[in-house]
Amino acid sequence: MVKLNIVHERQSKEVDYRGPVGEVAKLVGLSKQETIFKVNGKIRPDNYELRGDESVDIIKVVFGG
Repeated sequence: MVKLNIVHERQSKEVDYRGPVGEVAKLVGLSKQETIFKVNGKIRPDNYELRGDESVDIIKVVFGG
C-alpha cells in the first residue's frame, strides 16, 4: 500500500499501486511535468519504481509569478 500526500491540496490517501511514480500524477489529476515526487523523504525522478509500503509526497510546482 502506497501512502500519497498531495501537498498542494493538503490531502492524504492510500492506494494499492506498484509502478513508476510518474504515473501517480495521473491518479490525482496532475501532469508529471508540473510535479516533484518525494519518496520516503528523498526527491526521485518520475521513472522511479514504487515497490509497496512507501510514502510519496506530491508537490505541485507553480511556474510564473
